[in-house]
Amino acid sequence: MECMPRLLSVARITPGQERNERSFKLLQEYIALARGGDPRSPAARLPYRFVFYMREEPRALGAEEADQEALAGPTRKALSKLLAACGLATTGRDADTAGGEEEGGQGEGPLSLAAFLPEAVELLRQAEAARPSDPAVRVANLRGALRLHHQVMVSFADKQLAPARQAALLERLARLVGATPGLRLQGCHIVMGDRLGLDRLGQLCLSASEPDDAWADFLAGVDLDFVRQQRAAVQALRNLEASVARAAGVAQIFTPYGNLTEPSYRAFLERLADAANSRGPLGSAEARELSLCVLPAAGPGLAYREDGPREAACRLDASAAGVLQVDSDAAADDVYAGVAALGADALRALRAQRHTEQQLRGLADQTRLRLRLRSLTRDPRVSPADFRRVCGMLLDQSAALMPLLEGCTVRVAFANRLAPDGSCIEVAHNCQL
Repeated sequence: MECMPRLLSVARITPGQERNERSFKLLQEYIALARGGDPRSPAARLPYRFVFYMREEPRALGAEEADQEALAGPTRKALSKLLAACGLATTGRDADTAGGEEEGGQGEGPLSLAAFLPEAVELLRQAEAARPSDPAVRVANLRGALRLHHQVMVSFADKQLAPARQAALLERLARLVGATPGLRLQGCHIVMGDRLGLDRLGQLCLSASEPDDAWADFLAGVDLDFVRQQRAAVQALRNLEASVARAAGVAQIFTPYGNLTEPSYRAFLERLADAANSRGPLGSAEARELSLCVLPAAGPGLAYREDGPREAACRLDASAAGVLQVDSDAAADDVYAGVAALGADALRALRAQRHTEQQLRGLADQTRLRLRLRSLTRDPRVSPADFRRVCGMLLDQSAALMPLLEGCTVRVAFANRLAPDGSCIEVAHNCQL
């Protein structure tokens, strides 16, 4: 790669066929130099800048499709050849397959990295240069300032919300609280989400789509004494959960959001606490790694289904390793029996998951170091097998990809695109070179 001429960028401009033709000729010249031209020649010492008009699809694009807007066919093929000249093996479906998309072939499409990465890296660099600071740092600072100066805790209903979007919402809230005389929110917990109102846990919910005046009217009209009473009741329940978990010898006891304040849940905790005080922990010392998820009882009318009796009072949670589901009306004897019967299976599943996560972290670190990435992460919904496949593909082509991706932030997700907040390059879990 040392003898290659310098490549600066590929950028999006206004339409112009003549400019495309000139850039395409320059691209051919660049490829010729990269394949074996004299690195000491004057042409090799000059930077090359290619400017192409990007052709949009003739049909209307949805929001997600707009992020994956395709390059014009000749441009995609030229970029594929360019990457191949740089040593990156591609599928060649667009560059080499006769027909292409216009004649019914598959083409590279939105899953191909060959046409996607050069522009995505350039856009990421531009976004990083234009961003004054890391949005995640800004979020932490804003939340800390609200907690310190106004004694207000703030969280987000959507845990996957982009940091830049979180920062924008927090800035709105900080301006509103600072500019509203007499607004006292000490001890409150505000949740940013898609609804406006007071929830049953005493949390103040603000909808991101509502204007500032709607936020101000709601916050000014809240009965803060009632809110604080609700928060105190919730904290008492949390303390009871923790103490019962310690007595029962499990990692934690929890319940779905809507069931926390139900009387049946408190009754279950008190019932299990009495049994643990008299009988001791639910299982062996290893059971301390397990968790109990207490679900609302099916009720007398739902004790039997059309296809037979209802589920056992204690059962494995298929969606969360190491978690046993328990009905809130279950007797203490049923809980002890369920842990004795299912605890070993739950522990095996939990340890297998931890082993898989450890392997994935090691693979991510290896890939990140080999390509000199700033970070490499995985969307939690991407399966371990898909993440391994993407990492293997990146490692196989690391020699060619490293000069392009060095210093970038990459996330394995569900589409080839620059993240909406410009924080990272997302590659599809089923992408192809």
